[in-house]
Amino acid sequence: MTPDIELHRVSFSYGGPLVLQDVTLAVEHGEFLGVVGPNGSGKTTLLRLILGLLEPTAGRLRVLGRAPDDARKLVGYVPQFASFERDFPISVKEMVLQGRLGRTRLLGRYSGADHAAAQRAMAQVHVEHASSQPIGGLSGGQVQRALVARALVTEPKILVLDEPTSNIDLRAEDNIFNLLEQLRESMTIVVVSHDIGFMTQYVSRVACLNRTLVCHTTSEVTGQVVEELYGAPVHMIQHPHKISTSGPIQ
Repeated sequence: MTPDIELHRVSFSYGGPLVLQDVTLAVEHGEFLGVVGPNGSGKTTLLRLILGLLEPTAGRLRVLGRAPDDARKLVGYVPQFASFERDFPISVKEMVLQGRLGRTRLLGRYSGADHAAAQRAMAQVHVEHASSQPIGGLSGGQVQRALVARALVTEPKILVLDEPTSNIDLRAEDNIFNLLEQLRESMTIVVVSHDIGFMTQYVSRVACLNRTLVCHTTSEVTGQVVEELYGAPVHMIQHPHKISTSGPIQ
């Protein structure tokens, strides 16, 4: 079966030194892959290549068996929380509907199908009760769920997330990863995160990236592996507990 994402000896440069070098990776359908690495290691560049926003300097890259820019509408993207302007005057539903802009017939007008898709996406991530609320009034975890809903409203086959749990508390982080664990039943998920100890409870493999890339199963991610990746001693903190999400979502 053809992998959903396939890179073979991919290298990339912005015009200077290589940011990525000889990266080979296959992400199978339904896999939950974590990507980790120090700042400047090429993580965001890797995501932009997968999204078709950049083209490799060398090597071969396929997403769902086609060129990344041809597959872009089938890939949902959740940006970094820190880059999102929460004071923008827009409701949760209006923000989620933005994910349908590439599918609407008339600019600025949404169809009944668009509204139905937005309602399904909000229900899927448990923010439908806040659909009319301004995003500025939501908690960090709720905003992150709304951003996931905006990506899901495109009905993607692959979901790509860049630091989805930055700047939110532990309970919200656990809620988000529990949500992603549920979503993997219907799509492939690639998530960039700095919290290695936390992420390894959920993902099937960890891609360690620092210009070059090495994949490990979660059981292989030891303190030594992390120190070699970051080039300095790193303390791994285990999070063995699971926080129930049966109560109100924060």
